[in-house]
Amino acid sequence: MADLQTIFEFLALVGTVVFVWYGNKRLSWSYPVSLKTWNPLKMIGGLFVVLILFWLVSGPGFLARTPAAVVEEKEANRAECERLVGEGQFAEAVDMIHQNVAGKKMAAEYGAKIRSHASMVVPLVLNKVLFSMGVMASVVPFLPLMGAAMLLRVRIPLVDWSVIMPVVNAMTVYGVCVFLVFQFVVEVLRINQCLLVSGHWYTYTLTTVAFTLVLIHFYVHRQKTGGAALVAYVAYAVGYQSLVLPVLANTQRFYHDTREACAGVGVAIVLAPFLMAVVVLVDMFMEERKRGDFAAEAHDLFTEVRKLDEEIAGQTGKKPVVKPPPLPPRPER
Repeated sequence: MADLQTIFEFLALVGTVVFVWYGNKRLSWSYPVSLKTWNPLKMIGGLFVVLILFWLVSGPGFLARTPAAVVEEKEANRAECERLVGEGQFAEAVDMIHQNVAGKKMAAEYGAKIRSHASMVVPLVLNKVLFSMGVMASVVPFLPLMGAAMLLRVRIPLVDWSVIMPVVNAMTVYGVCVFLVFQFVVEVLRINQCLLVSGHWYTYTLTTVAFTLVLIHFYVHRQKTGGAALVAYVAYAVGYQSLVLPVLANTQRFYHDTREACAGVGVAIVLAPFLMAVVVLVDMFMEERKRGDFAAEAHDLFTEVRKLDEEIAGQTGKKPVVKPPPLPPRPER
């Protein structure tokens, strides 16, 4: 089941990348706004201080208490995993750290009780869907707007693509990096350390960083987007947190003890600066690419104007009083 979920998430991520790429081609937007204008690596420092303190005090343990039976089973599994790794039985070691008989039994009993109440089914499904989005949850409200703008070819009120598209582009690449790092780095750490590093806490921490980046971006450029757009995004961010935290609490009760949860937060804190550097590099690349597009369009426009001017001069027999200087070579897109 986990493998099928990974494949589904990968395909959804690929589809999102293609959609965003197509949106960049279809939507008309300038690039006066750059993420470098507010230096995210500096302004997000406060969040990292909070995250580090949260990790130092074993914050996940305060969200929910892991039953003793689950903790004891996991400690025994980790000890057995180390023995198997020492003997070179790596496949068996991987299976060992994923074993969680007590936790899965409790989770099944809890799920049966939840599903017996119809009012709890929708929040349960909604929580799972939002959490599965990962980092892309930080910009997912903008994707339907992009689709509507491309499909209907109309201007959407309160939507300034010159502000929105830079963060959509950056968070899309950021999300791809977060997914790939988990698959090729975190999974390796799990077997090397004989510790089932929590993927939920890893993803949640990096998603919170993404939300903070987008929120700061909209706050700095609030004059372009309007106060209503900023308030709406704050409300969305708060709503997302309120839906995701109960999911984390359940993973803490049934699937991960405090040690595994803190490992997920710790890995995310270590990797976040490198992933954020990718965000800045993407922004720089897109800014230069967009400027090249504008320069090429301006070159084509001036070329058409010059041709029209020459045609008029040929028909009237009058030459321009001032001959315009030759255009520079057309920039490559």
